[in-house]
Amino acid sequence: MEISTVQLVAFGIVTAIMLISALLVVTARNIVHAVFFLIVTLFCVAGYFILLLADFLAAVQILIYVGAVVVLIVFGLILTRARVGQAIPMEEVRQRLWAVLVSLVFFGGASYALLNEKWPVVSVEKMEVTTTSKIADTLFNTYVLPFQVTSVLLLAGLIGAIVLAMREEK
Repeated sequence: MEISTVQLVAFGIVTAIMLISALLVVTARNIVHAVFFLIVTLFCVAGYFILLLADFLAAVQILIYVGAVVVLIVFGLILTRARVGQAIPMEEVRQRLWAVLVSLVFFGGASYALLNEKWPVVSVEKMEVTTTSKIADTLFNTYVLPFQVTSVLLLAGLIGAIVLAMREEK
């Protein structure tokens, strides 16, 4: 399977947007702005999955991470009464230097591991195709009980957080 020029250009655009938004997530002084930049970053990850023809993973990325995790972050901001409109104070210079040093060491180690790995190549003919409908059939037929139990537990946690937040107001 040959990679087309359009795919390479799309990959470059998605990568550029993702790098800029990820950098803005960690440098934003307003936490709400950081959440919005996180949404853009997570959508870019879904864009990677679309470029890899993994439609189910792209849908899960958007539903779970963009939909649920970011909503939970916003609920956490609301329920803890975080200072939403105010800037977060910058940390000391010493902490920043340690953060940069640890980041560079991690980046160097990850780059070394990725560049020196012998990646197996599988031909397209040998790949097993798993469609979204096969995954949905398995999830909603075989694993329907754990799926429903998880939904009820998440709902109970949300109701409990709301009750606790309302109790503090009185």
